[in-house]
Amino acid sequence: LINFQPEGDFLSLGLFAGLEKMYRVGDIGQFLDAVEGRLDYHFSKNFIYEPARMYFEKADRIFLEFLYNLRDTRQDDFTGNTAFINGQETDRLLDFTWQDIRQISFHKQSDHVAFVDDIDLKVSLSEEEGSLLLLIDYSEHGDFLTIDKSFTYLMFKEKGLIAKLSESKRELIMNLYPFRNNENKVAFRISPAEKRFFVKNFLDRFGDALGITMDKDVQKAISESSLLSKVYFDVAPRGIVSKVEFCYGDKVINPLDGMEADRSFRELAGEKKVVDELKVFGFRENGRLFLLDDIEKIMTLLTDYLKGLKKEAQVYYSEDFKKLYVKNLSSVDMGMGLSEDGSVIHMNINLEGITDEELLELLNAISSKKKYYRLRSGPIINLSNVESSKLINLLNSLEIDKSSLKDGLFEIPLNRCMYIDRYMKENGIDNVSVDSRLGCIMKNMAIPEEIEVTLDKGLDGILRNYQATGVKWLKTMAGYSFGGILADDMGLGKTLQSLVFIASEKNRELPCLVVAPTSVVYNWQREAEKFVPGLKVLMITGSKDRRTMLINTCANSDLVITSYGALRNDVEDYKKVKFSYVFVDEAQNIKNPMTLNANSVKSLKAGCCFALTGTPIENRLTELWSIFDFIMPGYLYSRSKFASSYEEPIVRERNADKLNELSAMIRPFMIRRLKKDVLGELPDKIESNFICPMTEEQKKLYAAYYKDFKNELLPRLDEYGIEGIQMEILAALTRLRQICAHPGTFLEDYDGGSGKLEAAKEIITESIDSGHSVLLFSQFTRILKIIRDELESKGVNHYYLDGTMNTEERLMEIDNFNSDREAVFLISLKAGGTGLNLTKADVVIHFDPWWNPAVENQASDRAHRIGQKNSVQVYRLLTEGTIEEKIGRLQERKRDLAESIIRPGESFFKGLRAEEIRELF
Repeated sequence: LINFQPEGDFLSLGLFAGLEKMYRVGDIGQFLDAVEGRLDYHFSKNFIYEPARMYFEKADRIFLEFLYNLRDTRQDDFTGNTAFINGQETDRLLDFTWQDIRQISFHKQSDHVAFVDDIDLKVSLSEEEGSLLLLIDYSEHGDFLTIDKSFTYLMFKEKGLIAKLSESKRELIMNLYPFRNNENKVAFRISPAEKRFFVKNFLDRFGDALGITMDKDVQKAISESSLLSKVYFDVAPRGIVSKVEFCYGDKVINPLDGMEADRSFRELAGEKKVVDELKVFGFRENGRLFLLDDIEKIMTLLTDYLKGLKKEAQVYYSEDFKKLYVKNLSSVDMGMGLSEDGSVIHMNINLEGITDEELLELLNAISSKKKYYRLRSGPIINLSNVESSKLINLLNSLEIDKSSLKDGLFEIPLNRCMYIDRYMKENGIDNVSVDSRLGCIMKNMAIPEEIEVTLDKGLDGILRNYQATGVKWLKTMAGYSFGGILADDMGLGKTLQSLVFIASEKNRELPCLVVAPTSVVYNWQREAEKFVPGLKVLMITGSKDRRTMLINTCANSDLVITSYGALRNDVEDYKKVKFSYVFVDEAQNIKNPMTLNANSVKSLKAGCCFALTGTPIENRLTELWSIFDFIMPGYLYSRSKFASSYEEPIVRERNADKLNELSAMIRPFMIRRLKKDVLGELPDKIESNFICPMTEEQKKLYAAYYKDFKNELLPRLDEYGIEGIQMEILAALTRLRQICAHPGTFLEDYDGGSGKLEAAKEIITESIDSGHSVLLFSQFTRILKIIRDELESKGVNHYYLDGTMNTEERLMEIDNFNSDREAVFLISLKAGGTGLNLTKADVVIHFDPWWNPAVENQASDRAHRIGQKNSVQVYRLLTEGTIEEKIGRLQERKRDLAESIIRPGESFFKGLRAEEIRELF
């Protein structure tokens, strides 16, 4: 039991405890300590609190918890049999225990205190001599005290009652409190001038909660002094119209009437709020109505649900207006069907009741990136929300030929099928019907390894599993005239897969053409003779007259092989011939769309085109576009659209969505396997950077040139940008890299040595002595000749290859190296990066780093390919403390570009930027 009674500004608490008989707690502090420590507490000789066998009910524990918290907060020991708490603490006590209050017996001598949620007040409103009289009668409960200043709890002493007030009552009592009197009734007189203020600030706020009684005359007087706003909406030919009425009892005012009504009784501020709400939506005055004719603003109004206006007025809609609603352009609202018809897909966009003309208008609105489109039947299509954007992005990316529309059907190139299929799956667009033929195409392209292919006898045992899959992929692409890029890693047999495919198609009436670098055309001939001897192979080489004669007779061959150089010179002759298939080997040769190589192969006539390259992207995304412009012209759109839609957002803005979209578009038409994934038996390729110190003479030269370039170029870079001084930057970087390699590459009388040359000689000597053969690559032919002179002076067996050597010389050097004992093969990077099988070597040295890591990898993979039995050690020689180390970091960024497109990723790189130029210097 708790003795609870007011003591001035405080309440006093006296505690009683017991089983059947209650005993007063003599010292509250000691009692709390005993309960907390589970110690016995002696009340009298007849009663002892024993925690081992006694416990408190839930409500008691809640109250005790409050006392503990209060003691800790106030640091009060509560000595004696009475505790005093102020009004704020009492408020907290009641908040803390209110849910269980009825289980606690509050005790005031012998009278019990009642607890209620809220109290009823008698409130009436009457009219007296033109004024309103408000009477508040609280005599039923008698006078009251507030427990604290918040007026949440009231204490009615005479009735022994504590009430917890509702929010509306709390605010009313707070204002009533100063006017309390002995009669327990308070009256307020409201003059005519105060009626509007009274209605707004009292009746509107407290009327419903207080249940105020009033007669009809009073209700009428209040109604006439109160504003009731009504807003009506209807559809008009030019948009939406709205009629506004301000009602004061029987008086109705249209704010757009020419004659101004009596303003003395009007709530002008309230009227203005209604009109302002309409103007926020864009309504303007039009006669006695408000007009809204902007479709986007109408859309905003319909999706806003007029929430703000409904707070100020009653809103009414006409039947025609109710038909005006917003719908999303989603698979739920729009039916779509896809069917295959030869080389095209028929897309059926079915919006109920829409004509072809209106469908074109809708697509134009989508292309123009408008946010809304209003159908003639009434509904407004929201083109800006997330659900709509899924279909809109698909339609925009397909670049639909609007001129092909007929009866709701559009024509889309068949090669878009896999992109459409993947997009719909990833974005949850599932309410689309796909006919069985198109579904079969999608399945075959998704899992080409399940296609049955009959190969010539003996080939089954030659092809590895992944190569057989590659052949099936080529068959699938060719079957639908799609074309594609065979982008397998270096050394995985792209030539063999292509030849097996060509052999499987040899019964076609038209020959197949292979275009390859001069260095590898004879490799194609050798591979064909070895693996598919049944093919009639025609090599188009020799003089111009001989090549022309061979081209004119090529229809009798299965396979025609020529070089890029010969094709450039013979392109007019080739324009007269049609081929079944055209393969371009080392397709990076057509990566620049402005070159003769690219334009020549793109002028060829063929049923289907394929590109072979382990590096479809070396530096820029334009290279990928150029290759696709050959295999499937128009698939990646025009060059300018590709640049604006993909290259710029991906490279400059780091737009991951565009990156993923492009990756999804090209993935079905590119097959790429890495050696580490498919050749478990291929030995390891161990790559390491070999840091080489410079000689003292090298250091002096490097420091002098470096300082001059830095002081000269960086200010000009800020002034003119990269494009303005591009040649100067390239010349400076090249000169510094020459010094790193060997200053003798440009200084005739230099005799200060090269730290890198000494390191290379050391690696070569150790490798040869251990029974290894070495490939050494450099982009500088001058350094190759310096190294050759060193090897000759030491008696080291060596061979040499650069771009000035003709085909016969190349083949002789390659054959001699492959058949000789341990030797060193010095190779120009550009001349030896492709078309060589040099698995005899198992040590590779890159004497100087090249900007593009893909070119280095191609060179390394002359040794690390099928046929290699040993682990391949690759050394990159980098000069200590120079730009070569920084070039290594740039190489990593370039490598990310290809990985992010061919294999989805998040990083990308395009060329050198100004900040990277500064980094190098």
